[in-house]
Amino acid sequence: MLSVKPATQEEAAALFERLGLRFAQDCGALCAWENGAPCGGAAYRLESGAFTLLGLDWGEDMALCDLICRAAFNFALNRGIFTAALGEDLPFAAFVSLGYIENAGERAVDIAHLFTKCKSCGKIS
Repeated sequence: MLSVKPATQEEAAALFERLGLRFAQDCGALCAWENGAPCGGAAYRLESGAFTLLGLDWGEDMALCDLICRAAFNFALNRGIFTAALGEDLPFAAFVSLGYIENAGERAVDIAHLFTKCKSCGKIS
């Protein structure tokens, strides 16, 4: 079974290191787990009411990428943040394919729009 949950400080720091990113006070991560073993994650910055997705560990698995990103966007949405800025080291072609953005030049995701255009997610207010 797959699950995504907030990372501990140690897990977050390890993910940032794996992704070659600098871990700072305003950073955090979500880790994906499959049958109790880590299988991916999302590194983010949450600062002054703004959410930036900085990096992903997704092993080129589109379903895992979608799961981790939707969990990260939901994490932001639950904090009243409706737009996610996108860091430079993200799989923009995958994001276009998954429908998060329309072209690889976009650097933000309209989270509320993303979840309302999905039939099963469209029940958010």
